[in-house]
Amino acid sequence: MKASSIIVLTMFCLFGCTPQQSERLSVIPLASSLENDKEIDEVPFRLTETATVNLELTDSVILATGIFISADTSIIALSNLTGVYFFSAKDGKYLSGVKKQGNGPGEYTAVHDALYDPVAHSVTILDLNLQKVLQYDMQGKCLSEHNSRGISALEYLPAQGGSILSINGQTGSHIHGLGLWSSRFEPKDSVAYPLPPGKPVAYDLMVRTDFSRSGEDVCLYKEDTLFRANRSKLVPILAVDKGRLSIPDEIMLNLDRRDERSSYIWSDYCLLSGDFLFLRYIYRDRYYSDIWDTSTCQLRFRRVSDSNWTGFPVKTGSTELSVWPKWAGTDALYTLLKEEDMLRLGVDPDTYNFVLLKMKWEK
Repeated sequence: MKASSIIVLTMFCLFGCTPQQSERLSVIPLASSLENDKEIDEVPFRLTETATVNLELTDSVILATGIFISADTSIIALSNLTGVYFFSAKDGKYLSGVKKQGNGPGEYTAVHDALYDPVAHSVTILDLNLQKVLQYDMQGKCLSEHNSRGISALEYLPAQGGSILSINGQTGSHIHGLGLWSSRFEPKDSVAYPLPPGKPVAYDLMVRTDFSRSGEDVCLYKEDTLFRANRSKLVPILAVDKGRLSIPDEIMLNLDRRDERSSYIWSDYCLLSGDFLFLRYIYRDRYYSDIWDTSTCQLRFRRVSDSNWTGFPVKTGSTELSVWPKWAGTDALYTLLKEEDMLRLGVDPDTYNFVLLKMKWEK
């Protein structure tokens, strides 16, 4: 579905809108909320449980960065540019990893995207440099290798019997289409999204569109609209109204015009957990962290910083941390705590890679 086919509701107040109806799409009034961008400190949900798992550091696995790709009941999977690493969800012990950097068969130059299949206990890796999709078991044995065919991102679809969803190419902020693949990366379905006329032909890894997850749902945030990915189709969930503050592609992708970005909302990304949208972005060289209630389209929490994004307060024991989710379940949020917060919790960064923090919430 093209973004232009979305019917947008009229906004009735500064920080709210009419909730979603059967034939209409709810709108987050982001642009108008910035006319009075005071911070809102009260978190709109109650945390019913917080739990931490210390992820083991070993001589062979010392991770400076990690991207959270799975929270299976028994496995925690992290990735970075060099590989994919598996830890026990029970005690954080390092189990195994995929570390196959190279230019030969069964190897990748970098992990640009990765997904974990908790049924087959395998991992699929996307290498944009070599234009390959490779599949490995948890011990790092290469199971298959395929031409990526212009794919720019991958996600696991548990509701589709372990299928794989792909973004098929990207020009600026626009994707060209979606593909549906079997767990063995055999093609099952695809749909094309024609590029709107007048859009520049450009590709930039720094603004590559990617999937996010909300429980069993796979979501995609593109062209200021959050979609739920259903097989190879996109079903709009809500729109983020940036108005005149939406950054044009010709400014976002042109480094010679980077000073013009400050007049627009950019570098925005979001996660959906239940009714709550966790939205981060930059505007006028300030870093915003918002939580919106999508059932009412109301802004419920906002933190603003001149130097970096901040989060919402969470108490772990007697220690209060400022955190932001990196992965979302239907009623749970997950994030990785790094060295500063590990030290505050009394965890030795020389012994553990990260601390995984899981937070269950209710309204």
